Formats: sequence, C-alpha cells, structure tokens
Amino acid sequence: MKNYISINGNKSELTAEQLAQLGISTETPLQQFIDRIRSNEVNIHDTLSIGSYDFEIIGLNHENEPFPNATLMAKQLVGPMQFHDGECSRGWIDSDIRKRLNGEVYESLPSELRRHIICTEKNTHSCDGEVYKTTDKLFLPSESEMFGSAIWSGYEDGKRYEAFATRHNRIRVNGDGNNDWYWTRSPSGVTYGIVARVGHSGHAGHYWASPPDVFAPLCFRVA
Repeated sequence: MKNYISINGNKSELTAEQLAQLGISTETPLQQFIDRIRSNEVNIHDTLSIGSYDFEIIGLNHENEPFPNATLMAKQLVGPMQFHDGECSRGWIDSDIRKRLNGEVYESLPSELRRHIICTEKNTHSCDGEVYKTTDKLFLPSESEMFGSAIWSGYEDGKRYEAFATRHNRIRVNGDGNNDWYWTRSPSGVTYGIVARVGHSGHAGHYWASPPDVFAPLCFRVA
C-alpha cells in the first residue's frame, strides 16, 4: 500500500522517512514482531497471527546462538500425515515427514514469513542409539524438548522448551479446532517403527510411524 499527500490537487508519494516523521509505521505486524525479537522485547507465550495460524513463542535463544532468535510453534496443527511409511530405522533424519515439512509445507507458508525463518540444527538418536545431526527450516521437537525427559523414546535430545511447563501448554488443535495428537521426532528406544507422540490432552504417548491420521506441529525459528 502506498501513502500520498495532496497539496493543491497535486498528489505526491510520501517516503518512509516522511511517514516516520508523521508517526505512521510502514512495517507489517510480522516485521514489528521480528524487530521486538531482535531487541529482546518479547516473552515466552507471546503470539502472532499470520493467515490461519496463531504462532506462539515457545523458546527464546534456545539453541544458544550469539544473536537474538525465537522458536515459534503454531497452535494449529498441519496434516494429518505419516511419520514414515515403514520402519525408518534411523528415525527423523530419513523420515517422510521431515521431507514433507521442509518441502510442500514450508513452501505453503507466506513468503514474508519464509524470509525470516532460519535453519535449526538438531541432534536426534535412532532406535539403536546412533546420534545424527540434521539442519532444517521446519522441524519436529523431540520428546525431551516437549516433556523435559525421554519417556517413550530411548534418549534425551535437547532440553524442554520454556513454554511447556504443563500439559495444557502442549495442547494443539486440528483443522476442526479439536485437540489432537501430533508427532515428535523421537523414535522408540526399543522397537523400530514406533515414534513418541504428544496426546490430545498434552500427555506423552507413542505409536507406529505409519498411521496417516496423526498431525504435525508447525515449528521453526525466526531471527
């Protein structure tokens, strides 16, 4: 949207500096939100609405990087979708859901938002105990990042996000607005093909990776 001033019938476009002098902001709500993150003026649970999503800050500088950043998770889930079609012995690194989140789901986000999403590096153990590093734009939190410890998975991969102090903080909704189950990236520490999940009431659970009726949280970092 352009801004003009009309003097004696002559219309002139105002510059950004002139608008600022008049106290008129040209920044979008997203850019204002990013500016607040960069200035360390945001808090856990602060939210921003973009399109059909309400994004909540679940962590601040969680990855211990030397610049201000925030981890966001949408209150609305995406999917449903399989974690993987088959056993997927190495877990998250080879999963179908990782490819889908960083492919079609990422590309479906508004371009203005994608410009601010930064890559996140995570460690994730396989069922056999091997640890892999992955770097993604969109990722699934691990079970320990959701609950503070490994419950159904075999290993802790990351500390709990500050927002998830209670089970109520972990509740997310499907497209119909109902509480629903969603995946973590943590495989079982006992059996191939089983993955830890978050329940509809925010509790810990686990199930086979292949069912197509489980949702995914929309989770990423911005800076």
